[in-house]
Amino acid sequence: MFRCDPHPTLVPSLAGHTHVLACEGPVQPSRSVVEAAHWAADGLSLPLAWLPSCEGVWQDHSEQAWRDRSEGASLVVLGREAQPARRCVVEHVVQTVSAPVLAVTGAFAVPERVMVAFDGSPAARRAVAWVASSPLMRGVHCHLMMAGHVEQADAAHELERAQTDLMTAGLRVTSYQVVDEVVTAVQQGIGTYRIDLLVMGAFSHAPWRRWVAGSCTTRLLRACALPTVLVR
Repeated sequence: MFRCDPHPTLVPSLAGHTHVLACEGPVQPSRSVVEAAHWAADGLSLPLAWLPSCEGVWQDHSEQAWRDRSEGASLVVLGREAQPARRCVVEHVVQTVSAPVLAVTGAFAVPERVMVAFDGSPAARRAVAWVASSPLMRGVHCHLMMAGHVEQADAAHELERAQTDLMTAGLRVTSYQVVDEVVTAVQQGIGTYRIDLLVMGAFSHAPWRRWVAGSCTTRLLRACALPTVLVR
């Protein structure tokens, strides 16, 4: 069971070590971010490092600054705030750091039903690999969705291979392919299957860019109000 301290203690940088890095923004972390961060750290059996909640942390958007902050992190946990400027920072961090990013919005609950947005791209396959290997995903029911008009002839094969990888990891998997517009399909799937956590490859530059690429990542991130893990 994860701990919930509404006023977490800030700890020094753990650069060079494996840890979970968390940051809310220019204010004290919300309860949902605190819960998500402790769930991740406890589930991964790693120490938890907090970035100070101050405006300066958010204002320094340089790639090098965020690379320095996230060095050695296994997972980065960020709050997703309503203000457009804050959302842009989250998207910038996702594109900059090498670790997966858990972007938290609204209430957080230990996930039981997880949706993986899949398009067969390298980033999407890395997202599948993260779900298959992460201790945080043990015991979840994984919904593997491919949406949109994917034209590649081997799309069904890629979906089947991803399902096999997840099942081999011991996960319960339901996979489906729908032709609806991506954001609409994901939103409907989240509601229909009562999804707790969305996982997707992010900002991919692979040939299959129709899905989890550039603007589509941004649209999904902004449209889906639930915790989301983004893997590059």
